[in-house]
Amino acid sequence: MREHQRLGARRRARWTAALAALGLAAAGGALVAPPVATAAPSSGFHTLSPVRLVDTRLGNVPLVAGVERPVTVAGVGGVPADATRGAVRVSFSDAVGVGELYVHPCGSFDPAGRFLLEVVPTIVDTGLALPALQAGGFCVTSTVATHLIVDVEGYEAPGAGGAAFVATPEALVLDGATTGAGDTLAVTFAGAHGIPVGATAVSYELIMGGPAAGYATVYACGIRPLASTLSHPAGRAYGTAGIGEVDSAGRMCIYTFGASTLTLRVFGYWAPGASPTAEGPYTLEFEQSTAPGFEAITPVRAFDTRSGGGKMPEGGIYTLDLSAVVPVEATDVVINVTVTDTEGPGFVTVWPCAAERPLASNLNYVTGQTVPNLVTVALDEEAHVCLFTSQAAHLLGDLAGWYVAGGGDGLVSRTPSRLFDTRSAGGPLATGATYALDLTGKVDADASAVVMNVTVTEAKAGGYVTVWPCAADRPLASNLNFVAGQTVPNLVTVAVGADHRVCFYTSGATHLLADLAAWYSPSSSVGYVGLVPDRSFDTRDDDIPVQAGETIRYAYGRGDVGAVLDQVVAVVLNVTAVEPAAAGFLTVFPCSAGRPTASNVNFVRGDVVPNAVIVAVDEDDKACFYSHAVTDIVADLAGYFTELPFRQSIAVR
Repeated sequence: MREHQRLGARRRARWTAALAALGLAAAGGALVAPPVATAAPSSGFHTLSPVRLVDTRLGNVPLVAGVERPVTVAGVGGVPADATRGAVRVSFSDAVGVGELYVHPCGSFDPAGRFLLEVVPTIVDTGLALPALQAGGFCVTSTVATHLIVDVEGYEAPGAGGAAFVATPEALVLDGATTGAGDTLAVTFAGAHGIPVGATAVSYELIMGGPAAGYATVYACGIRPLASTLSHPAGRAYGTAGIGEVDSAGRMCIYTFGASTLTLRVFGYWAPGASPTAEGPYTLEFEQSTAPGFEAITPVRAFDTRSGGGKMPEGGIYTLDLSAVVPVEATDVVINVTVTDTEGPGFVTVWPCAAERPLASNLNYVTGQTVPNLVTVALDEEAHVCLFTSQAAHLLGDLAGWYVAGGGDGLVSRTPSRLFDTRSAGGPLATGATYALDLTGKVDADASAVVMNVTVTEAKAGGYVTVWPCAADRPLASNLNFVAGQTVPNLVTVAVGADHRVCFYTSGATHLLADLAAWYSPSSSVGYVGLVPDRSFDTRDDDIPVQAGETIRYAYGRGDVGAVLDQVVAVVLNVTAVEPAAAGFLTVFPCSAGRPTASNVNFVRGDVVPNAVIVAVDEDDKACFYSHAVTDIVADLAGYFTELPFRQSIAVR
């Protein structure tokens, strides 16, 4: 069995969508609250190499639930007695139950107030706190017994010599950078990422994960301190806000105990003599929800160049504005895109307009052909989607639904299975016939939409197929277009009505079959993270096509998803069979499940046929591709599904 793992350029489709699953992980089904840095000093701030203040593990005397634990900052590690605020990293470990951890002035614990961390057993988590100091210290209270670790990383004090905070635009410094066990990665800020020469510290968010448990220490390059900034368990990605000291050369170092994948963003810096950007303290906060879920609609025509504007020219780009159609929380849309009346062989690429056009394709066609394909594409901040066609052609698109941050329904993925095949019973569908598929017992009772690979075969005449919830009127939309004798597949995502029935209308006599790939349900928390489409692998690069009956394995762990690894449930791919030597089909499936009786791409000799695929991945983070005949295969990654929570910055000021 051949292995393919071609890592593409690491690009983000949209910040809020692409960072969705790089947040904190879950333990025992309980989500870990994101770390919050509040009331950071805006002036008079001094950074320190981390100094340990408290570690209850040393004496094995954990915090008692509900009892305040005083922490002294002044007089430790160079913190003066008149310090007014501390920058402290607070962590817990070995908790006995689920609860909350609070950082507060001593004597004022309020269980109804804002907590720093949600405490969860079996994990270690951390947060940056910036408490006001009273009598040189503050207090920590946990609602459950747990060990406590506190490091001081800086302080604010009156008088000369301190630094002021200056906010900068969000900057991505590391994007899926990889390190080995024991490696130290030096990041230079001076004169880069909006950080000037002379800055003494930066405000950052660090996200890390890896195949084995590990931790990172962030410090000014030099002697590494005995402290840790962020820990993570095996196969999980965790994150934290931080204030990182930089050395005289403007560098900050990140030491990783285990092999890790790192994402680092910066939001501002501290520099002596700088003018603070705000009167009040700087704030860095995050909100958390599930990754974007799907909202299905009855298909509706979104655009059609045949109705106005004329045919797209060779090399033309069509900008689809969906701002008045989708909700403001929408991150990605699902559109069935069709190219027709083509004037030469070519391809169509669909992507968020704010990004560069990627090296990827969604549809491939020859002269005079009509080709549909389901496209899941991220929206840019203006809710725009761009469509490029390499040859003159008409384009049209039918909107099937969208993903929304903090809402929608989650994915339930399955190994593909056949739902029906008219070749096995009942004969072909007649011209103008409607086939009603009852999904009762085949999907969850609360399923809101279903994902199927629908195939037309042995067509008696040209026509099209429309798939919609039977409870609604048949819409002005199409999912597949075909000519006589053709075999055409297309992925279909369609809402499921209260009667659990989905209808298939065909305008020309043909056989029809459908394979179940997944469904959406409000009881699932598996959300979608969209990416700018990127080439995952292309067997033409190796000059060795897939042989008849051969299965190749695809590992999806490229930079965009490297930090979440085992938390990916399924991936969205556009799969293309290129110039097969004979008629046949491709089947894409989780490798450990065994090849099912299903197909994703059907082709004839010399054809170029694309189709969208949503496929579950196995425990080895791989999906398998089986080809019935000799052919090259091209796969482009559009996004992935995960249960990890969605993280979004809500206050950077």
